[in-house]
Amino acid sequence: MNIIETTRLNVRQFITTDFEALCDLFGDIETMRYIGPRRPMSDSEILEWLENQIANQKIGINRYVVSLKESNELIGVCGLQQLDGIFDFGYYFRRKYWGNGYAFESCREIIAYIETKLEIMSYQIFVTQSNSASCRLMAKLDFYPETLTEKNGEIGCYYKPCAAIK
Repeated sequence: MNIIETTRLNVRQFITTDFEALCDLFGDIETMRYIGPRRPMSDSEILEWLENQIANQKIGINRYVVSLKESNELIGVCGLQQLDGIFDFGYYFRRKYWGNGYAFESCREIIAYIETKLEIMSYQIFVTQSNSASCRLMAKLDFYPETLTEKNGEIGCYYKPCAAIK
C-alpha cells in the first residue's frame, strides 16, 4: 500500500522482499559514509534492521521505502524514527540512484506528509559538515543550518525549516 505517490516514486511500508535492495544500500561503503554505523552492514545486521522496520511500522512512526513507481524497486529509505524520545528525520539512497532528484522529490513529499497528515512539527535533521550533497539538499528543501555542533563524534548542523525563523 502506497502512503505517498509522486510522478516517479511511491512511498510505502517495508516488505520482506526489500532485503536484496537493502543489502545493496547498506552494504555499500560509499553510501554508508554518512549512515550509522559508518561501515557496510552484514547481511544478518540488514535482516535484523528490516525485521525491526516491519515490526515498528505496525505500531508507530518509522522510516518508509522510496521505490520507483514503474517497478516498485526500493531505491531508498526516508522518514522519521524515534531516537531517545526525539523524532529524527533521515534519508538514504542506493548509490546507483544518486543525482536523479529522487531524494529531493521524496523528502519534500514525506516532510509535507509528516507535518500535515501526522501533525508532527517537532523533529530533528542532523547533517555532517562533510556531507555536502545533503547540505545542498537541505537548502533546496528550504531548511537552514543552526550552529555547528558535535553529534556522535561528528561535526555538523541540525537543520530547521526556514519558515521557523519568520
